[in-house]
Amino acid sequence: MAPTVQNSSSSSKGRTRGSIERGSGLVTRVKYCNTLPDIPFDPKFIRYPFDANRFVDYKPTSLEKQHKTELHTDHDLGVVIDLINPDTYKVNPNTWIHPADEALLEDDLPAPQDTKRSKQHSLNVSWLRRSEYISQEFNRYGVKSTNVETRIGAGAKEIFQTGRSL
Repeated sequence: MAPTVQNSSSSSKGRTRGSIERGSGLVTRVKYCNTLPDIPFDPKFIRYPFDANRFVDYKPTSLEKQHKTELHTDHDLGVVIDLINPDTYKVNPNTWIHPADEALLEDDLPAPQDTKRSKQHSLNVSWLRRSEYISQEFNRYGVKSTNVETRIGAGAKEIFQTGRSL
C-alpha cells in the first residue's frame, strides 16, 4: 500500500494566521516487502579455463615503449649526465656545398626603401604630435633607430662570423 499524505483542515483551527506548522507529510513508515524469488536450479561450479590475471596484468603499449623519459637531476647532488656530443655540431671547413644550397644560406639584403611614400613618412612635421599613447611604435614618423632585435641579430651574426673563421 502506498503512503498517504495527511491534509486535515481540523488541526488548522488552533493555529494563528502568521504561524505555519510543517510536518513530514507521511502517515506511516515506508516498508518494502518484496523478496527475491528462489533460484530455479542448483548452482553449477564450472572450471574457468583461462588465467585469472589475464585482464589484470599490465601490458605497456607501443607508445609507452617508444617514449623516452627525460632525466632531471639537481646539479648539487654530484650526478652528472652529459648527453650532448659537441662534435655533432662542428662544421667541417673542407666540405663542399652545392651552389643551389649556397644561395639558400646567403643573407637576404633588404630592398631599398627610396619610394615617395617612405620619404613622406620619415619627415618630421612640427605641428603633428606623436601619439605614443595610441601606437606601440615610438618612432613612427621620425627617423627609425636600431631596434633591440636588430642589435641582437647583428651581434649573433658577428659571433657566428668570428666562430667560423676560427
